[in-house]
Amino acid sequence: MKTALALLLLVLMASAQPLPNTVFQSRATEGMTIRALGGSASTTAAATYTATATGIGIKPMDSSLCLAMVVNSKASAPDIPTYSGYGLTWTQLRTTNYFTLASPTCRLTVFFAKSNSGANTNAGVASFAGVNQTGCITRVVEVPFADMHGSNATNALVQIVHGGNNANTNAVATLAALIGARNLAIAFVGGSLNSANMAVESGWTKESDQNYNTPATEGTVAYQLKSTDTSVLLTNAASMSWACVAIEVRQEGTP
Repeated sequence: MKTALALLLLVLMASAQPLPNTVFQSRATEGMTIRALGGSASTTAAATYTATATGIGIKPMDSSLCLAMVVNSKASAPDIPTYSGYGLTWTQLRTTNYFTLASPTCRLTVFFAKSNSGANTNAGVASFAGVNQTGCITRVVEVPFADMHGSNATNALVQIVHGGNNANTNAVATLAALIGARNLAIAFVGGSLNSANMAVESGWTKESDQNYNTPATEGTVAYQLKSTDTSVLLTNAASMSWACVAIEVRQEGTP
């Protein structure tokens, strides 16, 4: 009897242990990627612009990094937007003018938020405090498996740089050496063309390229997974005024 009970106990103990080479793995072993949540491009004069959902009922995953790009234009001094949507709290990460740098008619702004269990499908909205803009591009993406420690996902944001130029075919921003081989580099670019022909260098992926006319305005998102490239480069066939914000995103589990 004792022998039978001992054998039964051994079987139960063995069954409680995870088997090797199975699907038991932590979020830290997953690779980061980019998932589109919504986007829009409008030449309608308005004080609010909504990022139309890319699918029915799309909402951010729980505990992921969300990033929103807003490119807006105005005859002079384009206003700084605020951002809301998806049931999240959004924080401005960087804003910069262009076209031209001295007398701007366009602005590029990037926001971030930490998704949580309260996230919903309410599309993102860029707002300009009741002041009409001449047009606006919005794009919202999320980065699953980014490091979500820290207040409002700030630990995921390793470094942020920006640049701009009045007339060049290349949009360039230079990051410092990336701290982790599994980290992601992502770039948000506003340009003064409406061609949607922004090209990315080898190893990068163009997530989206939106545009509108009057004035000619373009907004592009590009990224590189497991990035080691510190020089962000997007190229257009024609010279343009541009602004670029580049970010290194820390993967969960990266020191």
